[in-house]
Amino acid sequence: APPEVAAEWRAMRQKEQMLIQRLTELEQTQREHVVVKDALEKLPAERNCYQLIGGTLVPKTVEGVLPQVSATLTNLTSVVAGLREELEKAAAARGAFESKHRIKPSGSPAAAAPAASSGAATPGVLA
Repeated sequence: APPEVAAEWRAMRQKEQMLIQRLTELEQTQREHVVVKDALEKLPAERNCYQLIGGTLVPKTVEGVLPQVSATLTNLTSVVAGLREELEKAAAARGAFESKHRIKPSGSPAAAAPAASSGAATPGVLA
């Protein structure tokens, strides 16, 4: 493949990896907000709680924090959905580019699947 094609493919792959990383971070933040929201919903509205603002714990009540957590969770959910859509488009564009230029990446999931299914190098899984 000409150097320009290879450079463009690397840029597409790098953008896709950046999207995956950002999506993973936001999904973790979203899960944390769900845990906090679920915990706060079980508490009385006048109960004292603390909110971390700029590295400082600020005393508040559940009544004051719950709407903020809910609003942030709603925003995170829409951002995560948008990023997933953008990632799908980037993956489709890269796939079309690979087909057009007959690129077969050596580290593709299809090539890595047989190695992963052997289970020999799967950390964190108890046999």
